[in-house]
Amino acid sequence: MIGRVGDDSFGSTLLENFEKEYVNTDHIDRVENTPSGLANIILSEKDNRIIIISGANAHVTPSYIERSKSVIIDSDYVLLQFEIPRETIEYCLQICSEHGIPVIVNPAPAMNLSEKSWEQATFITPNATERKQLFDEEWKEKLIVTRGKEGVSFIENGKEKLIPSHSVDVVDTTGAGDTFNGAFAVALARGLPIEAAVRFANAAAALSVGQLGAQGGMPAKEQVEEILAKG
Repeated sequence: MIGRVGDDSFGSTLLENFEKEYVNTDHIDRVENTPSGLANIILSEKDNRIIIISGANAHVTPSYIERSKSVIIDSDYVLLQFEIPRETIEYCLQICSEHGIPVIVNPAPAMNLSEKSWEQATFITPNATERKQLFDEEWKEKLIVTRGKEGVSFIENGKEKLIPSHSVDVVDTTGAGDTFNGAFAVALARGLPIEAAVRFANAAAALSVGQLGAQGGMPAKEQVEEILAKG
């Protein structure tokens, strides 16, 4: 994980949780006199609305990323999301493009990038709303679209495929997209082909909505493999 947290209690909690889950925190810095990034989540009718306060995430600048450039270049995949500055996202895409590192771009919250930056992305993973806001027919070969209870769609060999969702009791949809993207990156890094990687990520996201919380709802690999084995 590359990023920054504030010098508040939330920052401490985030770092402690990462370490508990064996996430490398060597490239996460604390910003003095700054709160950690905060997402205020409102749950309603089995869906959510999220209000974001960027806090320390705004300090994840290109110059800060430069300090971790060697880690990025050594990566199997890089996963980017949009709660950091636009210039930082585009700088990361440029680094990866120059060194042949595949990149998954999760455009959440929705924000447009330059045409060059979209071109540099390997996969783009909007939800249905973000897809409608940001893309028409452009980049459709790169798009992996999460569609909630409908499942996930993508294009392979010129044909659109829809992977249906799993039937689960929905408790909290918060973090389902994050779970999908993390699991998708893991599956691709393990060498799974695109459809198998989408199925793995789709199952992980389904399990996540059955639990309360964003990070707390994320399943373990064994749980995902179990639901996939059941078909």
